[in-house]
Amino acid sequence: MKGLGGVLLILAPGLTIKFFGLPNSDGNFWPRLLGAVLFGLAMASMLQGTLRAQGGLGLTGSITVNLVAVAVLGSILILGPATPTKRGRFTLWCLMILLALLSLAELAFAS
Repeated sequence: MKGLGGVLLILAPGLTIKFFGLPNSDGNFWPRLLGAVLFGLAMASMLQGTLRAQGGLGLTGSITVNLVAVAVLGSILILGPATPTKRGRFTLWCLMILLALLSLAELAFAS
């Protein structure tokens, strides 16, 4: 999920933002930067899982990143209008739920 979202934001930030009904940004810098971070997290998780590397992001780090994202998205959605469209709010709620479920799945493998 992180890798796909990252690639979409890196390659076509404007189209990705419009497709999911999210608020427009003034430029493509911040969406692409977010895409790079997401893609980097996905690659770090993949490499750690395949190389069995010691240190690095780790599953606990990945769970933490997901839960922080869930908390931020939740607070944005609850405290005010996050996006001007219903489709955008729906997209953010779905993303928040998917990240929470992913965190639970990762937590099951962490112990």
